[in-house]
Amino acid sequence: MDAEMLINGPVPGCSLTVEPGNAPWEQPPKYVELADVVDYYSDKLVSKDSLQTIKDAADNGIPMTDLAEVMLKYGVMQGIHSIDVGSISFPIIVELLKTVAEIAGATQITIDGEEEELEVDEETFRQVMNEAKMNVAEKASSVSKKGLMAKGEE
Repeated sequence: MDAEMLINGPVPGCSLTVEPGNAPWEQPPKYVELADVVDYYSDKLVSKDSLQTIKDAADNGIPMTDLAEVMLKYGVMQGIHSIDVGSISFPIIVELLKTVAEIAGATQITIDGEEEELEVDEETFRQVMNEAKMNVAEKASSVSKKGLMAKGEE
């Protein structure tokens, strides 16, 4: 270990000196439903800055799965959603990233080590996004709660 890192690093136990519950991840998440989390990320991904960033990442060979993991971990850290809902939404977010990279004109898209060359226009992207939202809403409403702690039908 570097001596400078030891001197400039946090003091052991300093996390115990602040009031518990002040961190965003210690609060209830902002979104708890899968459809809400997908809507949140789909809105974030269609901004002009996001389009260019995702295109640059895809062109540099960064896998879409890695981008999705970073986004979801950051969302948990900021209190946007729980780790559970983030894990469930992972495949949907990867597909959204892939579609956004296609729309932005990325020449090669890597999904977990596989390269794909694709072309999709913006109208197709909007249509796929709307269908995805409707499918998520249908699936979320059709899931019946089962188990010891489930409320409702017995």
